[in-house]
Amino acid sequence: MSYLTAKKTRSRIAVRVPTALLQTVRGLALLMRSPMVGLMQALVIFGAILTFHGLKDPERLERFKTTAKQNLSERQRVRPRGQQIGRRLVTMRLAPGIMDAIAKYGEAVGRNRSDLIVQFLELGTRAFTESQLALAHALQQEMPRPVLYASLVPHSSQ
Repeated sequence: MSYLTAKKTRSRIAVRVPTALLQTVRGLALLMRSPMVGLMQALVIFGAILTFHGLKDPERLERFKTTAKQNLSERQRVRPRGQQIGRRLVTMRLAPGIMDAIAKYGEAVGRNRSDLIVQFLELGTRAFTESQLALAHALQQEMPRPVLYASLVPHSSQ
């Protein structure tokens, strides 16, 4: 099967990502010795999982249902256009099933896919860095300066 006849396995979308967030992800990619594209995909999926998993909480589920009913009955999408200064256009590829889930969630809450992908990237990045720091601190208490995570723990100047 050639490239031209191969079935598409991913969906592509362009999103405007805050420059500071992009720099953070780039730093994480270097630290983890991972391609930035793959890490961004993983962080978006991680952020989406955290958001969707939050719907298990009855209070959050009720808020979601109320918002979804309003948005689906009105069929009006509010697309806030914030300041674009300090943002870079990034093209991402995500699996079609993930894009579908994001699109359905976005339709329910009245947000577009691009905004949600940036939101999920921010959430995933924050959760990932917090978990890495927690691991580094736990390892530091257990052993003096582990080689793998030494760069994550702030050095104290003496």
